[in-house]
Amino acid sequence: MNKFFKNVKVMAYLLSMLFIPALISCSDENDSVKDPVYDTHAEIKFLFEESPEFKDEFADKVKSVALYVFDENEVFVKVYEDSGEILSKEDYKLAVDGLAPGKYSCIAWCGLKDKNDGKSYFTVSDMKEGVSTRQELVCRMSTTESAGETISDADLNDLFYGSLDEIVIPEENALQTSIYTISLIQDTKELEIVITDVAEKESLNPSDYIIRYEDNNSILGWDNNPTGNDKVCYLPYSVEEVQLEGRFNKSVVAKLKVNRLIFGSNNTLTIYHKDDLDSPRVRIPLVDYIAINLHPYLYPGFENLSRQERIDVTNKFEMTCYLHNHSFVSNLPTVK
Repeated sequence: MNKFFKNVKVMAYLLSMLFIPALISCSDENDSVKDPVYDTHAEIKFLFEESPEFKDEFADKVKSVALYVFDENEVFVKVYEDSGEILSKEDYKLAVDGLAPGKYSCIAWCGLKDKNDGKSYFTVSDMKEGVSTRQELVCRMSTTESAGETISDADLNDLFYGSLDEIVIPEENALQTSIYTISLIQDTKELEIVITDVAEKESLNPSDYIIRYEDNNSILGWDNNPTGNDKVCYLPYSVEEVQLEGRFNKSVVAKLKVNRLIFGSNNTLTIYHKDDLDSPRVRIPLVDYIAINLHPYLYPGFENLSRQERIDVTNKFEMTCYLHNHSFVSNLPTVK
């Protein structure tokens, strides 16, 4: 009887050893289905041109890139990132490797890792591979809350955007690497507002003027258009008393950094004197006013651009408000 049980134990052991390789094989097959590896390659070249020169300044201006890839069903597949000195190389291209052969679309937000004053002011949605959709991809600007208002008074780091409607990943072991180019625009803009008195009597006091720019653009959607009704009030990150060339008195120069400006949107630039907060000295729909002043006859290269495109390729706007003996000569600033 003992010999019989001993034989049974031996047979059970031998059978278990036969099943172990099969189980391991099944596990390996499941893993390969879950996480396939493709020997495919593509490259993305980035181009950043701004007025007035319209020359490529990607190597000088952009310090980090993030490329979000979506399949034909607009489902998120993968993000490819790069940053640092490698981006300044003349022949830099972002390697897009390991995708399954097929068609994809791409969205690039660049500058997310760049910092001003030790901080990056933009974050992108937490995207889940195979789950999140393109519509879920948004870029949020950091803001603060004060007296019931959403405020941005920071020198924002530069944010850039670009997209490709379609890239085709060839079959594995293709003889040639597909190369695509993404043209970037700079979303962040600098507003420089000068208040100067033409009477030339005495210098202006920076603390006498309150400058506000209101817009609904702190969140940008996957198509780079503002989404939602999140009104934000931009305040200057710098206000100084400056001696301008050709002036005997000193002028006030205020600088604001704002997110993407959209022609036709609901936005307002307002300038008050501290002693009269009920009557703004300047109150204009800033973006439309800028677009009117960016006339193609005055700006070479603007002839074939829409009003929105003229704004997109211009990254700094300078406005001057003229006073005479502390009274505004006009409620419309000059723009250049």
